[in-house]
Amino acid sequence: MVDVEAKKIVKTLMLKADAKPQDVKTSPDGKVFYVADMISDGVWMIDPEKFEKIGFLATGKGAHGLYASRDSKVLYCSNRGEGSITLIDFHFRKIVKKWQFAKAR
Repeated sequence: MVDVEAKKIVKTLMLKADAKPQDVKTSPDGKVFYVADMISDGVWMIDPEKFEKIGFLATGKGAHGLYASRDSKVLYCSNRGEGSITLIDFHFRKIVKKWQFAKAR
């Protein structure tokens, strides 16, 4: 957590001992931070007010980039370690689909 006015870190949150967070996105309603963790192979859900973990979604190997859909209904998570994209429903905070792509030769 950062105090923007003072320009200093006021609190940190340990996701997991060997976590390697890659990207962070906020839900459209501002109630959840989604954090892609390429070591844990998924996305952590963080309560921004309490600044604590509220869940984890196993999206796939090497979870990396997070992108909101244009209609803000789903969050796309690129799983670069396996060549897939997982779709997370913002409203239900659940995985709804996974697109697996063939690996290039």
